[in-house]
Amino acid sequence: MDELKRTRDADQERRERLNQRLRQAFIEGAEEDSRRRLGRGLSREELERVLRRYPGDVVERGERQAPTVPRPKVGGRGAPSARELGDHRPGG
Repeated sequence: MDELKRTRDADQERRERLNQRLRQAFIEGAEEDSRRRLGRGLSREELERVLRRYPGDVVERGERQAPTVPRPKVGGRGAPSARELGDHRPGG
């Protein structure tokens, strides 16, 4: 029984690390896209919008994830488009 618990704990820890890396990559992609499209990083409000669109963590098989509102598809590694971020250039 101890072996089963250790295996579950190790699996949970691996899944937590994976989810952390996935969230980090999602945010980095949005930041990269903002710098490429707008010439600057994300503002606090833009980051909050990006995080609201994060599709969620990987869950264990058989484990149910809380239902989510369908999210629009976004090009390029989950990064928001300039239109979604709002055009912050002068005259834009």
